[in-house]
Amino acid sequence: MADERTYDELKQRVRELEKEAVESKRAERDITELKKTEEMLRESEEKLWLLVNNAHDVIWSFDLEKGYTFMSPSCEKIIGYPPEKYLNDPGFGISITHPEDLPKLNKLFADLQAGKEPPRTFELCQYHKDGHLVHQEFTFTATRDKAGNIVSLDGVSREITDRKRAEETLQKREEELKAQSHHLKEVNTALKVLLKQREEDKKDLEENVLSNVKQLVTPHLQRLKKSRLDADQRALLSTLESNLNNIVSPFVSKLSSKFLGLTPTEIRVADFVKEGKTNKEIGEILCLSPNTVKFHRYNLRSKLGLKNRKKNLRSYLLSLQI
Repeated sequence: MADERTYDELKQRVRELEKEAVESKRAERDITELKKTEEMLRESEEKLWLLVNNAHDVIWSFDLEKGYTFMSPSCEKIIGYPPEKYLNDPGFGISITHPEDLPKLNKLFADLQAGKEPPRTFELCQYHKDGHLVHQEFTFTATRDKAGNIVSLDGVSREITDRKRAEETLQKREEELKAQSHHLKEVNTALKVLLKQREEDKKDLEENVLSNVKQLVTPHLQRLKKSRLDADQRALLSTLESNLNNIVSPFVSKLSSKFLGLTPTEIRVADFVKEGKTNKEIGEILCLSPNTVKFHRYNLRSKLGLKNRKKNLRSYLLSLQI
């Protein structure tokens, strides 16, 4: 029995040893897997740090009570100061902020402390270490505690100085173009006034030429026609009258279109009526019978809207300044 017990004990011991060997191998495998996982994690961390350290934009974390808890090295490229400046001095970011941007920065912190969700982007102008201004655009997300209070911000800041300068240049250019456009409108208005005045001056000149011809030249031509002239003199007089009519005919046609479709003869009659001449005097000047002149006067009253109205034709023509 002693031998049997010894044998059973040996078998039990073998089982225990086998179990320990299995557990040892399993532990060895677990340790191997753990080491592989740790190595992968280390490689991922190295890649992450490599990415953060070489990023052009600044990556940061900010605790509302403690200040900056992380600042990537790229901050020195953008603002001129190393990360330690931010990490060791909670108020350093505020101290280099442009005075005009301090009110909106204070409002941002007040909103965060009140639990308001921060904006997706936030622009801020800060002083570089060498003194020049740097425009930055901040993009961040907020982390809240169990009570819903905002406790920290994580984000990225990017320099947008060149973009802001381009926007300012574009805005300045737009303002210049707007001013030029306004100036051109004023010049255009002035030109329109000048052109209108020129047209009026031209019209006045035409009317003066036509009036002077009628008053100063035509009456003498008519008298010459009634005088004793030989054949050559009559031919010359006819040529003179024809050329004179050719000169003033463009004026007559323009004036006739203005004065309700008056014919050239009606305009001449109207001019003499305005001067106070009688039908007989007008007929003698224009080589027309008094009845023909009377007919033209009737047409004038009709075209000027004086038919069946007790209104003096001469007074009305003087008011029109024909």
